[in-house]
Amino acid sequence: ITTLTNTASAVADNAPTVNDTASVLVTGIVQNTTLTIQKFGKNITRGDTSNQTSLNAKAGDTIEFDLIISAPANTTLYNVVVADVLPAGLTYSNNSTALNNTIIGEGITYGGVNIGTLYSGQQATVKFFARVNPNVTVNQIITNTANARADNVPLTNSQPVQITINGAKIIMGALYVPTGPTTDVFALAGFGGLISSALYVAKRKGLNLIRLA
Repeated sequence: ITTLTNTASAVADNAPTVNDTASVLVTGIVQNTTLTIQKFGKNITRGDTSNQTSLNAKAGDTIEFDLIISAPANTTLYNVVVADVLPAGLTYSNNSTALNNTIIGEGITYGGVNIGTLYSGQQATVKFFARVNPNVTVNQIITNTANARADNVPLTNSQPVQITINGAKIIMGALYVPTGPTTDVFALAGFGGLISSALYVAKRKGLNLIRLA
C-alpha cells in the first residue's frame, strides 16, 4: 500500500500564497516483470524422487537436473534460451534433454537450447541427466547454476544446486580374482592328477603300490 501526495500553490500581487494537497492511496500486488528460472537436482542412482538444491552423490551416480522457467504475469517472452554449463566433475548424458517431457535437440550444456515463446504466466520445465565422473575428488562440493534469457528480458541466473561427493571411487579395470572354495577345487584336482601319474608310472615298472580307499 502506497500513498501518493501532490501539492499545488497559487500567489498574487495583492494576496498571500495559498497551498492545497491531494492524496491517492495505491493498493495491489506488485507483479514480477521478468522471467525466473529455478534449478533442482535428484540422485537417480540413490533413488531420489523429490527436487533438491543440496544432495549427495558418489562417483558413477546419475543426476537428474530440472529447470523450471516462468514468464511474468504481465509479459510474454520470445525466443527463451536456457543454458546449463556443467562444472568439472559432471558429464552430460547424450540425448537426455527434454522440454515438458518431450526430447529436444542438444545444446543445454554449451550455448543453450531455444524453448520458444512463454506466454504471460506460463511455465516450462527442461530436464536432462548428467553422470558424476569416475575420477571425481571425494569430499568436494560441486556447485552448479543454470540461466535463461529472452529477446525482451536480460539474462537471469538460477539458485545454485550443490552436490557433495562422498564414498569410495569407482576403480576402473579392476580384475575379479576367485577365492575360497574355487581355489580348493583346483588344488585337489592338481593333487589327484599327481597321484594318477604316480600310479601309472609304477604300473609300467611292475611296482605294486597300495591304493588309497
